[in-house]
Amino acid sequence: MMEIIPVGIQVIKERYTYISSIGIYYCLGIIIFFVLNDHKSMKIIKISATITLVVAFFVLTFLRAKTWENSHTLWNDVIKKYPDISAAYINRGNAFSLEGNFSKAIDDYSQAIKNEPTAGDAYINRAMIFTRLEQYNEAIADYTNAINIGKVDYNIYVSRGLLKSILNDFNGAIDDMSSAILLNSKEAILYNQRGIFYGMTGNYSLAISDFAKAVSLKPDYAEAYINKGNAELQLDKYTEAMTDFTKSITLNPNLASAFYYRGITNSKLYKNSDACKDFKHAYNLGLVEAQTEIMKYCK
Repeated sequence: MMEIIPVGIQVIKERYTYISSIGIYYCLGIIIFFVLNDHKSMKIIKISATITLVVAFFVLTFLRAKTWENSHTLWNDVIKKYPDISAAYINRGNAFSLEGNFSKAIDDYSQAIKNEPTAGDAYINRAMIFTRLEQYNEAIADYTNAINIGKVDYNIYVSRGLLKSILNDFNGAIDDMSSAILLNSKEAILYNQRGIFYGMTGNYSLAISDFAKAVSLKPDYAEAYINKGNAELQLDKYTEAMTDFTKSITLNPNLASAFYYRGITNSKLYKNSDACKDFKHAYNLGLVEAQTEIMKYCK
């Protein structure tokens, strides 16, 4: 829709005026045609005016095409004409980011935020660059600012939670993943990730509950079965762990870790022959750590 009064960072959307202007210019053309048609002496003027307009539009189009040569020329032109528009800095920052020029991208996102402190996309995009630069505290701060100004997206909480886990703030990571789940309760990966964080804090019962929820939402989620089995191992629930590792192998027989941890479970149940077979499978699938267990159980 057209905006009589601009709202947000998009000041004008010219594309919305193209079709709606056809009627106006058609009527204007008809009026001019009939006015000039009543004066035969105006024939030369009509031809001259037409040629002039065609040449003028050709030159203007040619000059404008240079502005649209690439993202930099386009947004440089916008910034030159409208230096207070945050969207222009965000878009130019995106161009710099795609090129790997993170320093200039950060500068543009920062200017966008200076121009418009509620420019949520600028905070999020800058946070992603800080993450790539391993400046995790700065990235967390930007995600927090995006949340505080009202950006509602479960991915923001997921991203901030993962960063907190890198900094060993697992309780904070759990809180963020819980917020993400409130916004998207049907996403299995969110429960799986929160289960991992619960496991990192030693709360294996809650971890098992989350992994169980994950596989209920996605029955073919082999990795969640492995995680559930590992949590059960920590609680000496060997029978349940064996069931989950076997289920994971059934779903994906190429998961070396499933064979490895089932081997661990078999060893706990004193089934050394079965443990040996599982460790060999894990090793053949590329898990070199299994070699130590092979030497121990395959005698």
